[in-house]
Amino acid sequence: MAVTVLNERAIGALGGSSGGGATATKETIGLPLVQNIAPIDMPVSAPQSAAIAASVAAVNAAMPATLNALKSDVAKAANSANKRVFIVPSGTDAAPSLNAACADAIAAGVFHVEIAPGSYNLATPWIVDPRLQIQAIGRVVLTPSGPTDSAIVRIGSTAHTSFDNTCHGEFVGFTLNGRTGQADIGIDIGDSNATPKNVGAGYTIRKCFFTAFKYGFRYLNNIWLVKQDSNFYFQNNVDVVVTSNVNAGENLNFSACVFGNATEQSVLLKGGYGVGMSFTQCSFDYALSGFLFDGSDQTVNCTDCHFEFDTSTTYVRQTAGKTNNSFSISGGVYVNS
Repeated sequence: MAVTVLNERAIGALGGSSGGGATATKETIGLPLVQNIAPIDMPVSAPQSAAIAASVAAVNAAMPATLNALKSDVAKAANSANKRVFIVPSGTDAAPSLNAACADAIAAGVFHVEIAPGSYNLATPWIVDPRLQIQAIGRVVLTPSGPTDSAIVRIGSTAHTSFDNTCHGEFVGFTLNGRTGQADIGIDIGDSNATPKNVGAGYTIRKCFFTAFKYGFRYLNNIWLVKQDSNFYFQNNVDVVVTSNVNAGENLNFSACVFGNATEQSVLLKGGYGVGMSFTQCSFDYALSGFLFDGSDQTVNCTDCHFEFDTSTTYVRQTAGKTNNSFSISGGVYVNS
């Protein structure tokens, strides 16, 4: 389609040749109004306005899913025969996606899962199969967003009760932030089943940070030979609690961990017969109370540890009626202030 562009001179000539009338100009035929109109001034009908608003809403609604799909594609591109990578989805509960990613890894025979940097809200528990090596890449923050008095991470699977690969499992590098004043629990390991079985013997937790929990870490039944290395507990009500009563509790080992400013106890032992805990080169600082034996026949050994607390603190206590408990210290530094 040919388009003729008329400049002012051509318009004048056109007007002059139209029968001798007045010369036409931009002003007389209204061209300035056409040329100077802005898009915002253009009239839009109500149906057009509604259609535009609906289109914008549809784009906004699709963005989280589109972003998650993009993240998933990026993660899949990083996967290999030896590992799976998971990237945080948008939303209030990342647990279903985390659980699905772990199940996918196990189904593929891949026992190493990497979690990309981000903040993960957990309204339901993240169930960790004890065969998995789970590694936080960069800063990965886990925060509860669901009911209180429940662990946001549960290590132990009722679907897996044999010993294969369990001793290779580990949980590494996570920051776990509780909600101040709430009865949140950081990590549970084991289960509440009274039937003896294996749900994670030999598991390792290292380089994790726990704060603002009712219990930072809780030991349940059917768990033993658990290792904690270079973890940092800070301002929890109770840093570590042992409630084990069945097929559990022996050789719970801690190395180079920090237990700081607990508002109740650094370590609470509520378990049954045979619980044994060892602390090597750990630091215990300014808890309201250090160790409380709230069960019987339990043993704690501390080697080359640092103890720093107020002179009014009774650092090792035993509940009335509990018996046959043992607490020993070898080496280390003791500071009263």
